Parts: sequence; C-alpha cells; structure tokens
Amino acid sequence: MDTSPDTIRQWLAAMAHSDDSRAFRAFFDYFYPDAYRMAFSYVREQETAEELTSDVFLKLWARRRTLTEVAHIRSYLLVAIKNHCLNHHRQKARPLLPLDDVPDMAAPDDANPEQATVWNDMYYQLAQIVETLPPRCRLIFRMVREQQRSYRDVADELGIAPKTVEIQMGIALKRLSHLAHTLGEHALLQGVLLFSYFF
Repeated sequence: MDTSPDTIRQWLAAMAHSDDSRAFRAFFDYFYPDAYRMAFSYVREQETAEELTSDVFLKLWARRRTLTEVAHIRSYLLVAIKNHCLNHHRQKARPLLPLDDVPDMAAPDDANPEQATVWNDMYYQLAQIVETLPPRCRLIFRMVREQQRSYRDVADELGIAPKTVEIQMGIALKRLSHLAHTLGEHALLQGVLLFSYFF
C-alpha cells in the first residue's frame, strides 16, 4: 500500500469532505499498530489498550472534518492516545464511591437478615465496579440502565453508532459478571442481583 504523506492527506480529505468510511478504514489500519503500542506502553493490559485505542480512533472519526487542518497527524494521534491513557490512569486512581452515595436497592421482602446483608454487600460491590468502568462505558451504562434509554436514543445523543453502545454495555456486563463469579457461594442471589441490575 502506498503510504506517502500525500496518500494520508487524501484519506483525511475523503473522511472530512465525503464521510468516506473506506478512507477511515485505511487510515485506521495504517496507524493502529503504532497507536496500540503507545497505549499498551502506558496501561500494560491488552484489552484495555485495545479499548483506549479504539476510543481515540472513534473520536478522530467524530472530528474528521477538522483533521485536514492538522499538520502532523501521526504526532496528533499519538498525543491523543497518551492523554487518553493518562486520563484512564487518573480515573482508576480516584477513590471508590462512598457507601452513602451508592443508590439504594432494597433486598427482597422475603430475605432473612443474613441474606439481606449479603445482598446489600453485593450491590455495593457492583456499584463500585460501575465506578471503575472507563468514562464512556460508565456513561453509556448509566444512560441505558439508570435512565432506561434505548441503545438508539443513547447513540443519537452521543453521536455514536448503536453498535458502539452495544459493545460498551457488553464490556460493563462482562466486568460485573466477573464479580458474580467470585461470589460463588451465593449463586442464586448473584443471579437475581445481576438480573435486577441490568433489566
């Protein structure tokens, strides 16, 4: 593939003026390896590096009409990756949600005191995990789960594809489900709680 500066400028122009998804795909395929390596050097986790890298490319697509004004697009991309990774580290370092701030969710009426204690502890842990989700993932999760909004509605408001909303909700569910698997002695309760948290 010809990857001269002129070719890269042609990709950017096609993205900016024609919303050309094929040009964006070529741009993505060419720059992704460097962007991913930069992200991985900061977070040292493959899945997280992939997610953060994809986040930045999605933001570039959203800003595609301005990219033709960027003089050095590779440097611009790598700085964006670096900043996104640093923001991710800051989010991870922030204190967990205080117990008083966790939304109230009553245990079932027929739960005995021990079950109610376990229920409340599990719900608190679930709420804490929601707080550790990447910022966009957490925002999407709350819009869908807490505001009861459809994927399409969330996608339209955030200017992203419904598929992106679906993927982010999948990430949230995977992380919350991982907690449930660590609480095996209360299998029935964890199932009820996860169901109530998502539906």
